[in-house]
Amino acid sequence: MAQRHDHDHDHSHDHDHDHSHDHSHDHSHDHDHDCGHDHDHDGDGPHWQELAGPDEVKLPGNHDWGIRWTVLEEGTSAGVEVFELKNGPLTVWASPTRGMGIWKAEYKGIPIGWDSPVRRLTHPRYVDLKSRNGLGFLDGFNELLCRCGMAFNGPPGHDAGAKSPIESDLTLHGRIANLPAHDREIDVEEKTSTLRLTGIVDECTMFGPQLRLESTVRTAVGSNAFEVTDEVTNVGGSPTEFQMLYHNNFGEPFLDGGAKILCPSAEVAPRDKRAADGISTYDTCLEPTPGYAEQVYYYRLIGDEAGETVVLLRNAAGDLGLSLRFSTRQLPCFVTWKCTQSERDGYVVGLEPATNFPNHKSFERNMGRVISLEPGQTYTMKLKFAIHTSKQEVSAVEKEIAQLQSRQQPVIHQQPMKGWSVE
Repeated sequence: MAQRHDHDHDHSHDHDHDHSHDHSHDHSHDHDHDCGHDHDHDGDGPHWQELAGPDEVKLPGNHDWGIRWTVLEEGTSAGVEVFELKNGPLTVWASPTRGMGIWKAEYKGIPIGWDSPVRRLTHPRYVDLKSRNGLGFLDGFNELLCRCGMAFNGPPGHDAGAKSPIESDLTLHGRIANLPAHDREIDVEEKTSTLRLTGIVDECTMFGPQLRLESTVRTAVGSNAFEVTDEVTNVGGSPTEFQMLYHNNFGEPFLDGGAKILCPSAEVAPRDKRAADGISTYDTCLEPTPGYAEQVYYYRLIGDEAGETVVLLRNAAGDLGLSLRFSTRQLPCFVTWKCTQSERDGYVVGLEPATNFPNHKSFERNMGRVISLEPGQTYTMKLKFAIHTSKQEVSAVEKEIAQLQSRQQPVIHQQPMKGWSVE
């Protein structure tokens, strides 16, 4: 079955989109509601509309699955659309309004994501990318998966090498995370018992880039994993530059004091002097540490014969982990972001596959890491996230990483590497 979901929800006032539910709840409450965990249809949380479930489609095995949809109504979340894909043990919440980002997930009651100081999903209308000296992106930054791109990513500033003057004023991490999707479609693939959500996001302007993202989120009923497949196409008539970084963010319980970031590494280098100060523990995380300043490390990873690789974030006890699989041919650069500051300030680690390192676009262009797409050309990227909830499961991924690492010894650079970092 396939179902289009083409309503226009970009309104500043509240709407009742599901007339089968009682919407008499009190909107006067000013505290936060976590739409990912509040399933009370008659209380003061969001009102979910069932789109697919076992009553409509009979799938073998697990019957506790479904696809639901809502539009948030309060504060800076007003008008934000959320889809819930529940495969039984695993639930994924995706927001087409925020560039098809993955807000949060949950597996057998274990939260997946992080607690950002930005408590609510924020509608793009409330994010001024040029504010805060070009760092306005941070006003809406709280997702598990947040894309950075597509025309540019990295820090703000003037791009003297831009093709057109209208492309030269860059803001932090680009526009894609704050561009709403259209043509959202859900599907239940009966042969594979897979739930699917697809949406299209356009980043287009006159006399500038014309890039289209078609993103699909999939999860198989009963599984511990979900996949994201992105296809970016130059829909314009001229060659267009393209960059993408997946800012995948994780906090407790995967992250704790002594947690490890395990990667099959050919080379690792600190981004800057601050990261170089901690190079001896680049793969180990601290407990929440007030005043901690972020440390960022750049990697060249080892893939198998097909270029596929896997990285793992596991807790100190080694009995809980999250793995991320992707292709080093599609995403040749990898970044870890250690931001183990106090919990209230955002205790988080980022696992970030990318087409480029997150330096200023002009630097990356000079280093040959900015992709140019010909008219009609499509670039495909795939990510697979999986949750591991026992020492045996975590150990199996560690062994897989060790097998890849056995191909060569890693080179650990003590200082920022020329050609990788601006410093």
